[in-house]
Amino acid sequence: MKAEESTLMFEVFDEVSGNPKAEEFEFSMKYYESHTFVDGPDMCNSGAYIFHPMDGQLHPYPYGDVQQVNITQGKLTQEMIITFGKCLYEEKEMSMKSQVHISIDRELALIKIDVDLDSLPLQQVYNGYEVVPNFHVKNFENDKVFYTDSNGLEMQKRILNYRPTWVWDATSQPVSQNYYPINSALSLKDASSQRQFTVMNDRSQGGTSMLPGTIELMQNREAPSEDGKGVGEPLIERDAFGRGIRVKATYYVQICDGVKRLPLQRIAQQKIHDPANYFFNFNLTRSLETPVVKDILSAAYKDAGVVDAVKVVHVPKSKNHVHLRLQNLADWYDSNAKTQKVDLEMIADALW
Repeated sequence: MKAEESTLMFEVFDEVSGNPKAEEFEFSMKYYESHTFVDGPDMCNSGAYIFHPMDGQLHPYPYGDVQQVNITQGKLTQEMIITFGKCLYEEKEMSMKSQVHISIDRELALIKIDVDLDSLPLQQVYNGYEVVPNFHVKNFENDKVFYTDSNGLEMQKRILNYRPTWVWDATSQPVSQNYYPINSALSLKDASSQRQFTVMNDRSQGGTSMLPGTIELMQNREAPSEDGKGVGEPLIERDAFGRGIRVKATYYVQICDGVKRLPLQRIAQQKIHDPANYFFNFNLTRSLETPVVKDILSAAYKDAGVVDAVKVVHVPKSKNHVHLRLQNLADWYDSNAKTQKVDLEMIADALW
């Protein structure tokens, strides 16, 4: 790994696929400058409802440079901590600041990237900031095609600068017109190989792929003017101390051969949406009197067919009445998609 100004570059090996060639993966923090303070009925300022970069800006600018890289290593895991920052307006302290934690998820063998985005810079020159973590794989040609999930379910094919039902206007807001809602993942496929590049997020965001092998997701926005869509105030969020809000987000990245290796998008989605619940007992005396309950629920669910991309949603309706909804999250975008057989009676028995 080496740092060059605002971009971190890594070599990623996919040992599971048996591919000896490393993938060149890059990560950076970037931003769009908001289109602001334009009067008139067609002003289209960037605001709460409208994302509109400054006219002429087709690609985001670097949001701070790499200031520091630390590596921590323990018995169970290791982590790289990168600080991005930059001083603006002759400031003494950095205002474009974020801290990124990069590690390997032990359960899924995915790249895990935690982005701690600090308060956005004060708007002293009437410019807003729309900050995007940027993920890039070199020598990856997806032919202007990318895929986004539909409310966490079926992956939808998207084509850059194209709509299937109307003529796309390339002169009007080319960046924001290519943004789509991303609830769980945005994925690319290389046109000349089986390689697949997927970024999974832990919250709903806007995202796109404007360049070959590149994925960007919107993490925080701040615009000093309002967009005329009914809010009547600028997009400026402050915490209890008057500072801009701090936004943290987690991303999982997989670069693999989509045929030789199991794509982990849906399994990661399950982990993100249904995290482990922790319970603590502070009455130590009583805990000694309570019999230990064996963890048979997970095993019972697996025996019933609830594995991999099968999701069970529990909806309590009333006393002793639980509504179950089963979803097969896999779809034909996944090369390993398959029909999964489940036993409803075994699932019900596992609950009781």
